Amino acid sequence: MDTSPSLVERLIISVAQALPTYIMCMFKLPFSVCDELTRMVRGFYWGSSNGKRKVHWRAWDDLLQPKNKGGAGFRDFRLFNQALLARQAWRLITRPESLCAQVLKARYYPEGKLEDTVFSGNASSSWQAISYGLELLKKGLVWRVGNGRSIRVWRDNWIPRPFSFKPITLQGRCRIRFVSELLNANGSWNIGLLQEYFLPPDVLEIIKIRASPRLEDDTLAWGPGKYGIFTVKSAYQFAFDEAHRMNTTGSSSSPDGRRSCWNLIWSCDVPPTVRNFAWKVATNALPTWQKKHSRSLEVNDLCPICVVGLEDNFHPLCRCTFARELWSTMSEVWSLPDLAAIRNTGKEWLLHVLDPLPEIERCMLLMTLWRIWHIRNEVLHHKPAPPMEASRRYLVSYLDSLVGLKIDLSSDPSKGKSLVTYDRPLKNSHVRIVESTPVKWCPPMAGWVKLNTDGSFAVNGTAGAGMVLRDDKGNVIYSACRELFSCREILEAELCACMEGLSFAIQRSDLPIIIEMDSIIAVKLIQAMDIDRSIYSSLVKEIRHLMSLRDSCITHINRTQNKVSDSLAKFARQEGRTMTWVGSGPSVSLELAEADCKDIEI
Repeated sequence: MDTSPSLVERLIISVAQALPTYIMCMFKLPFSVCDELTRMVRGFYWGSSNGKRKVHWRAWDDLLQPKNKGGAGFRDFRLFNQALLARQAWRLITRPESLCAQVLKARYYPEGKLEDTVFSGNASSSWQAISYGLELLKKGLVWRVGNGRSIRVWRDNWIPRPFSFKPITLQGRCRIRFVSELLNANGSWNIGLLQEYFLPPDVLEIIKIRASPRLEDDTLAWGPGKYGIFTVKSAYQFAFDEAHRMNTTGSSSSPDGRRSCWNLIWSCDVPPTVRNFAWKVATNALPTWQKKHSRSLEVNDLCPICVVGLEDNFHPLCRCTFARELWSTMSEVWSLPDLAAIRNTGKEWLLHVLDPLPEIERCMLLMTLWRIWHIRNEVLHHKPAPPMEASRRYLVSYLDSLVGLKIDLSSDPSKGKSLVTYDRPLKNSHVRIVESTPVKWCPPMAGWVKLNTDGSFAVNGTAGAGMVLRDDKGNVIYSACRELFSCREILEAELCACMEGLSFAIQRSDLPIIIEMDSIIAVKLIQAMDIDRSIYSSLVKEIRHLMSLRDSCITHINRTQNKVSDSLAKFARQEGRTMTWVGSGPSVSLELAEADCKDIEI
């Protein structure tokens, strides 16, 4: 079967790796079966000719890497099987009231917890499968601190950081067993005890944990997952990283160490075949004569076209005769980088060239390189090279069609529709859309008050929270700002602002409260009905508790509707101030508040 590399990739990911998923969800497959599945997938990917195996241009372990790390995104069947079974164990922990969980608990761990269970060797196949998944789950489980009574200081995972959830400090002669012994009566940390028994790196991370002020129960969460929620994808990535941690070298996966550079290829709006070709260029996987010569497949490593330079993955695309001629031709109609300025900086030279380019120019560059390689192969197989003018017309028409289909499905030139020009933006282009009418703050309905909150966070770690409470006529009841210490990110600042502002609002007014925030993530966390397992679970729980004390609702708004609280948050962060104003505020904030109320009918 003659298939394109991009199609082979999709068949492997969508079919070959998906077929055994159901059985792997239920049972632990023998390693021999997983290895046989891997062998079959490898054989299909590399293909064969006349019964002989084709050349493997990259190591299979490299292809198993995620696409954002330079790999092809193929799965390791052993690890994927374990990640799927870890989901079963997660369900038993998070849904203890389910019939399945109750039956298994009564049979296998009647007096303990699943995460502390030691499995026997003569258990059923289903229970052995759960134990296999639990091995992975235990490594990523992390406690969210509430009252600290369920968390063992030295044995459990409870410190949220990338490299170790446990303290790096040795226990020594410390007799403290549970995290609750490190907390004061109001839920704050006992700094004296922390400094006495823990190393400074541990102390710094522990004080960032915001414990529950009402000392609620501790909660288990999935550390590698977003917002503490288990997903098979995050579990597989965690298992993959754990398995390859010892084999990881210090080399960067991108020119400047940012893995997002690989997205310059995979997110580009070009056909999958072109993206696959660009990935091969960036990973030095093109079947050039240099690589063939190193494997004793060719007598020399010179370029077969110009017979002048060494044919690595750079020469045939940027220095060969055909490459320069087509590049010059396409530069007349497209905005391409100066060919003379492009340097061979290693196997990842293409990523260096793509990095500073806008999206449309990245598309033009990749299409040009793909066409150059196509012409090179045509000549190499003794076929006449197409005229440069024909290649120019082909590429321009092809890209016109792609751009047109992204913007308007009816503009397909193959169906006789009109073409579009490049001045129109592509999908995902960074184009600022200006609204015809500015969005302004709106007063609450009569008999309600409205609380607007916002957080501000800078890359240097400084943070601030701003909040303002106004009535149905736009009058400021109170405004406040607070400098935040030990803040991790903007989401934490947003949640702190909401909690602080809501606490003030309950004290300053007896009316129902409408809460408005411009952080959609914070609003979704607060509105969710499930148990919050994020790193900020204590903040979310406290906000939910405060909302239960008063008729209230929370909604997401545009940033232009939240200018007053935004100015207060920035004031707190930049000036390092914590202040409260009753019926007033800083001059800048008051001016914004007056502008919000300019068109309000009283």
